[in-house]
Amino acid sequence: MRGESITIGGSWGDVQNDVGFTSRFVSRHHLVISHKEFQAEDLRSTNGTSVNAVRLPYGLGKKLDDGDIIALANKEILQFTTKPPSLPSVPPSAWAIYVDGSTRSYSYLTEPVYSVILTPSGGLRIESGDIGSAAMMVRHGSQGSELFDAGDDWSVVVVSKENDYQYIPRILPKRQWIDVSGLPANLDKLSSDHKKILQQGPAFQIVTLAD
Repeated sequence: MRGESITIGGSWGDVQNDVGFTSRFVSRHHLVISHKEFQAEDLRSTNGTSVNAVRLPYGLGKKLDDGDIIALANKEILQFTTKPPSLPSVPPSAWAIYVDGSTRSYSYLTEPVYSVILTPSGGLRIESGDIGSAAMMVRHGSQGSELFDAGDDWSVVVVSKENDYQYIPRILPKRQWIDVSGLPANLDKLSSDHKKILQQGPAFQIVTLAD
């Protein structure tokens, strides 16, 4: 950062940004990060922004910390750093990026199926293959990333943007494969009628890479 702020958005059209993306899902004016306190502000983007797999609502800025992972429009991934950056090595066979919101870490998914396990400390651990104790499984489906909620005590809740001020949680059905490409989600404990969140668990996000 050399100026007072850095702008991030779509590089199509006549708009110039400091960081630009060719994806039309990314709004031309999508996100701005100020130099002062590294405050991130969503600029009423069409498809929204998430930080560490949690929605960043319009009008509510967030102070970024070193290592925070930013997803634009559920399609493009950035990692904020105050240190000299190093370009990640993307495996040629990678089909998605798995973002762990609790640890602010990410993994490239290259195997056909992964299991996500709820750890005793309340976090998530992702491992390749079909593991019987998994809370959920992830695979590369025909349309993108698919998730299978296999848990009994915890449910997968995805959050979609309806408009600038409405962010709607949606409970995924259990024991069937569902397309969840890009949407930030939580593993939550629900009431018996599934109408109330009793305990919010770890956040995660699965972003399918472009073919």
